[in-house]
Amino acid sequence: MSWIPFGVALNKFICFRCRSFSLWKGEISVYRSLSHNPFENLAFEDWLYLNADLANRRILFLWRNEPTIVIGRHQNPWAECCVESLKQHNVHLARRKSGGGTVYHDLGNVNLSFFTPRKLYNRKENLALIVQVLQERWKLRVKASCRDDIVIDEKFKISGSSSKLGQAVAYHHCTLLLNVNEWFLKSLLQPSYVDISSKATQSIRSSIMNLATKDQTLEFHSVTDAIAQMFCQTYAPGRNVKLLEVLPTNENQFPGITAMTKELQEWQWTYGKTPRFTVTFSTNIASNDISMKITSYHGLVENTSIHCDDSGIQALFTDLVDGLKGVRFDCGDVKLALNDYINSASLTFLDRKSCYQFTNWIVSVL
Repeated sequence: MSWIPFGVALNKFICFRCRSFSLWKGEISVYRSLSHNPFENLAFEDWLYLNADLANRRILFLWRNEPTIVIGRHQNPWAECCVESLKQHNVHLARRKSGGGTVYHDLGNVNLSFFTPRKLYNRKENLALIVQVLQERWKLRVKASCRDDIVIDEKFKISGSSSKLGQAVAYHHCTLLLNVNEWFLKSLLQPSYVDISSKATQSIRSSIMNLATKDQTLEFHSVTDAIAQMFCQTYAPGRNVKLLEVLPTNENQFPGITAMTKELQEWQWTYGKTPRFTVTFSTNIASNDISMKITSYHGLVENTSIHCDDSGIQALFTDLVDGLKGVRFDCGDVKLALNDYINSASLTFLDRKSCYQFTNWIVSVL
């Protein structure tokens, strides 16, 4: 853990004219992560929530991730993003502990987490602090919206918010788009399937803008330095506060962080927390129109149904997919289960051929 004294390293920044914020006489801490791993940073955020003494303390955590799609606690990854495209482009998929919508992260994105006692939780105050920095340091036409987003030029979204509220403590975290890969953001944030029905929390799509298009000096370190300075001037005026640069993997400083990081990477958390959803697929095999509906719950196949005008083909494929119940909703696991059935069942040559055609098709579209 290293630190930067604000009075020395940040004195090149202008002094901001603080607006009306909550009176605060307690302690404050500012952390900036040295890690770009989304699971390590999300684990550190949760570690602070569970372990930091926030009875008389405010914390600001500043971080960024390598390319990652981050979904909310109650969301469906298949409804929010193209899961197979993420794998092809080596983009992480992470489910965070807080609610809210899906966001894309990369090194051109800033993440800010504000920790307070529950009674002092105030999203609008946190957003006002960020807005003031952008307005006065970079002269940008930004404001916080009624939905607790930050928009620029009255139109483009540059920040979204989420939160986690406990009985005694709370945190609000938000993003800030500086220079993210817009192609990744727009192409990856598309549903995996055309015909998907889900009751999970759904994200609201918005037009976005990279702030670096307005001013190239808007980059991670300049922005986090400026926001950290404003945070300290607002809640600890005249005090010598240090910006602590932390490595979230340090088990000695943050006991239990390794296990928390591992949990966030496990299939059971990322996919297994998905609410119930249904997907319908259609194709034509041997001149027969086939429709298959799969219902998944907690990332497992819960139920399947086949429709075909040919009753014999329908019965054949119904027996084939019946063994998928309890299998992970994953093309690899589905393929193994279907092939196991084909190899063990007593089938005619033509039926076996049809089953292999069906298997190749369903695996290709999952």
